[in-house]
Amino acid sequence: MAKVSCYTQRTTRGHELRRLRDDAFLRLATPDEIAASDEAATRDGGVGAFEADDETKSINVLSIDAWADGDDGWTWNNWHKVGTCPLATCDLPGDEIVAFMIAEGYLHDGAAARVEVDDDQCNMVIVDKATREPLFALEYGPASDA
Repeated sequence: MAKVSCYTQRTTRGHELRRLRDDAFLRLATPDEIAASDEAATRDGGVGAFEADDETKSINVLSIDAWADGDDGWTWNNWHKVGTCPLATCDLPGDEIVAFMIAEGYLHDGAAARVEVDDDQCNMVIVDKATREPLFALEYGPASDA
């Protein structure tokens, strides 16, 4: 079994992001792994316990159906929840969000060179670089009509 080490990183939004390193492979800890780690730490007298924070919260991953809106860009026509991910995923740099989406099967391996991430203040939106068409969104905040 591979040796696993864990470390916590403070993100630009002030969340703590827990990462696991399995030998040379670095990845985000899943909510189940975090819960198991916290349960073990509590059982062992609190040594190494992590505080509950945004990395245990899940947000929606949305598939976006959009149409071109003239020179103004794209309008979301419809969207569908296709999964969830940890809220702390939104604090990753854009290339790491794309890598996460590839690792989770939302994007294919060749997508990294053809997509990028935009923050619209409610969603981290994965868009096609060439057309700016929105493909997926990580919904971290509610939309507001205010």
